Amino acid sequence: MAHKPARLTRIDTIAPNSIGKRVWLVDDRKLGKGGKLWLAKGTAFLETVASLSDFAELLKELEPGQSVLTYGIPKASVPEAGLLVLSKGKLASHKWRGDKTPAIARSREDFTCPDGPGIALLDHDPDKGKQGKRPEDLVAILAEVCPELGRTQSLWLPSSSSHIHITATGEDLTGLRGLHGHIMFEEASDTSRAMMVLHKRLWLAGYGEIRISGSGQLLERGLFDTAVWQPERLDFAAGAKCSKDLEQKRGEPVLLNHDGAPLFDSRRALPDLSEADEAHYRQLVREAKAAREAEGQAVRGAWVDVRLENEIRRAHPELGERRVQVKMRKAQKRRDELIRVAKGEVKDLSPQHLIHLSENEVVSVAEILNDPQRYKQMPCCDPIEPDYRDWARSATIFAEGGIIYSHAHGAETRYRLGPQELPDASDRRVTVDLTDPDMVLENVQQLERLVGEAHLAFAFGGIPSVLRRMQSAYARVPVLGEGGLPMRDKGGVLVTAPTHLLQAEPLSAAGAHLVAADVARFVRTKRNNEVLSCHLCAPYPSLMAKGWGERLPPLRGFASYPVWHAGELLVGDNTYHADTCLMLQTARLNLENFDSVEDALKFLRDAWLADFPFAAQEDLSGALMVPISILMAKTTLSNAMGPPLFLITAPSAGTGKSLLAMGLIAAVTGELPPSTHYPDKEEEREKRITAAIMEGHPALFLDNLKSGSFLGRGDVALTKLITDVVWSGRVLGQSKMFKGPAGIVTVATGNNVVVDGDMARRTINIRLDLQGEIAARREFKHPHFIRWTLDNRSRILGALVKILQNPMVVPRGNIGGFPEWSAAVAQPILSVLPADGFFEPWLEASEEDGKGVQLREGYPLVQALSSVRVGEQNGVFSINGGWFTAAEAIDHLNDTSLAHLLVAALRENEVPTAKALAFLLRRSAGVTYEGDLGSYRVETVRQNLGARTDRKIRPVFRIKRLGSSAGAVGKVLSLGDRVSQANELLPKNQTGSTNEGD
Repeated sequence: MAHKPARLTRIDTIAPNSIGKRVWLVDDRKLGKGGKLWLAKGTAFLETVASLSDFAELLKELEPGQSVLTYGIPKASVPEAGLLVLSKGKLASHKWRGDKTPAIARSREDFTCPDGPGIALLDHDPDKGKQGKRPEDLVAILAEVCPELGRTQSLWLPSSSSHIHITATGEDLTGLRGLHGHIMFEEASDTSRAMMVLHKRLWLAGYGEIRISGSGQLLERGLFDTAVWQPERLDFAAGAKCSKDLEQKRGEPVLLNHDGAPLFDSRRALPDLSEADEAHYRQLVREAKAAREAEGQAVRGAWVDVRLENEIRRAHPELGERRVQVKMRKAQKRRDELIRVAKGEVKDLSPQHLIHLSENEVVSVAEILNDPQRYKQMPCCDPIEPDYRDWARSATIFAEGGIIYSHAHGAETRYRLGPQELPDASDRRVTVDLTDPDMVLENVQQLERLVGEAHLAFAFGGIPSVLRRMQSAYARVPVLGEGGLPMRDKGGVLVTAPTHLLQAEPLSAAGAHLVAADVARFVRTKRNNEVLSCHLCAPYPSLMAKGWGERLPPLRGFASYPVWHAGELLVGDNTYHADTCLMLQTARLNLENFDSVEDALKFLRDAWLADFPFAAQEDLSGALMVPISILMAKTTLSNAMGPPLFLITAPSAGTGKSLLAMGLIAAVTGELPPSTHYPDKEEEREKRITAAIMEGHPALFLDNLKSGSFLGRGDVALTKLITDVVWSGRVLGQSKMFKGPAGIVTVATGNNVVVDGDMARRTINIRLDLQGEIAARREFKHPHFIRWTLDNRSRILGALVKILQNPMVVPRGNIGGFPEWSAAVAQPILSVLPADGFFEPWLEASEEDGKGVQLREGYPLVQALSSVRVGEQNGVFSINGGWFTAAEAIDHLNDTSLAHLLVAALRENEVPTAKALAFLLRRSAGVTYEGDLGSYRVETVRQNLGARTDRKIRPVFRIKRLGSSAGAVGKVLSLGDRVSQANELLPKNQTGSTNEGD
């Protein structure tokens, strides 16, 4: 009895102009692969076949690259001339233009299974490297699980990627890659259900497996692909389109079971599984996945590592191998995102996700979104497994819609480009319409305001920035060993490790795109007033990165520790504090409450700092000012000069300078402070300070300065840090300038470090002195001081807070250039721990400033130069001196055997020349030198002394005597007397020697 013919659809492509797989020859024997596996526009024709033999003839007529099949049919009627088939987007435009041409979308809404007979596709695709089965073998297996299938006709043909030959030699480059089988179902509408039942029965019979994708996904696979049984699914049955030097030889379609049943009654032959069989099937799948889970995790981990490394290398091409590996270790958030993508849990690709356009051409999602026209409908490799099928371009970028469709593994997968969308019910973002190009500036400003209100970006030092946890550019923290002591290597050098902390990163275009998407959803309005969602594209991201700043909340810094403000400690978990403009990241502390200020001081002195040999009480006072300065540096003191430099010194090693500094800082921060060496070059010093401020460090910890070194006159950047209210410096690696409050306390340590110049009245000296005690024999109250400090941090902070809350603070006159610091920090400490001589060094330095900057060993030299005679008579020299040149002074020193006085005043190894002397005298211009033989002032002018200055205007000098000591009054000294006295002024062991410094 004749049956109804089966119906299916043939679609001839219009756009793209070639559809399906395309191959070409590369390097004689290597295949290049590509093609477009999507349809934007085509014409659908209804085909009818009475048998599989008729279907075989239809397959022969298909033109590679031009025609594809679907085994469903349009729901609309199909005229003889064909029915226009469009993508969903093109169909919307088609209707919007008012085009009356009948058209449908290639979607489930417009395609359905035919009533009555239809064709079902069996796509057998063996795993890479495994031998595929022959048609006879597959039919035998089908008969094993469903005898009716073994008695039904089936048509078989090699897959569209099989048997690609070199035309000239006949060499088969691909061999048999897979098989396509076709069965005519009696009821086409039952195809999807019946084929899933067949898949499960094959699993129950042992013909199922778990494959591991390139990203480590555990993929359930059977003998046949389960993704091809939808009515709108395309079958590229025509084969591959080959270049001229290649041809495809798949042979004729093979019909098996010629005498078998032409139709397969699936409802009768393949009923649904029983509950027991269904449970058994699910159990088999779970067990198979569990057996390969460890292998999948290993593949996934390797996939994530490769992805992460490629992203970092693309974003930071300047980094070396070591820095790349360091960044990989710290990028835990991005690693977690990639793991979710690799598992298939999300289909959203972040802006930094890399898309392979080919094996060697890569772009990021951000680049695609910023230039959608360039990447419009561009083919690419699978976004997750770019090397799938030897880097086959199995996906297509639809940039304007922010979508990539991939057909890897035989399934159409939709990936969204950009941040993950929130569900409509919880999407509280503002809608921003990007339709009007004249609204670009207004939209950029609106987005800046929204992002600022959400505290997703800040103006940090005048630079629009986002917050990220990153590795410090320079700082390292000591590694604690057993017992909580900092570890040292065999040479005694402190062992350190990189430190990671929340930092403000200058806003990039990709970063602007991310934060904007968190506060707004973007739409475009069509001419018919239809509103469509879209992605933020050029020029918005670049304009935001370059132009934002004024409407962003100001950020003064970060506080990962409590800070003191308005009489209380501020704490907060990722909270922006508007009054102080700080990002707070501190868990709440339960501070110990002390009954009195005296109890608090006793605890700090006798319990916490009992092991440190402070030379005097003012040294202990200075030490207690360090943690309080840190508590206030980013708040009370952020708009004031200071705090001053805290310098912890000792006459010798082993006194605990570094340990004390680390403890004073860690008591506030709760962690070991990172230290840095003090660079020799001033430019490097400024970069270090800028980096420390931008990274939000509480202290600039300069550990172990060179023994006997000088701080002061040559330390421009350090002086600027201490004295300027606002710090400005160039951002490392960028052309931008940071400008903002420093909010950092400078703590330095070293043996016998000398502070000179203006720095002397800007430094709090904290001196430790063992006073003859042998360091190795000392006994400690806290052998593990750092660990004890961290364990008792709440007690230490409680004691410091008690002192700050002391109502009996005695106001004192402010001394020096730090009145705010003196009132807020110094006075509370000195009120409970009096130290009458605390500010004496500042007073002495101020008095010296009134006399000018004097040379070291300057008095003997100046006294000797007061006897320089040019044209004087009888060896008597005028009390007011005469003008002389530097060359004449050098001759005078040499003639009188006083050249060693100049050597003593110069820096070590500096040659005593006329030029060196002129420099010293110009530097001492106006300076008064006082001594036992009287007071002398150095004066300099530029004038012409005739032949003595080559009749040119040159610098000349004189030493003017201002007065004399009691023993020298009324005496006019001869040259010999002056020479003798000058020698006597030098220490006995320095006559003729050199001295470091000037």
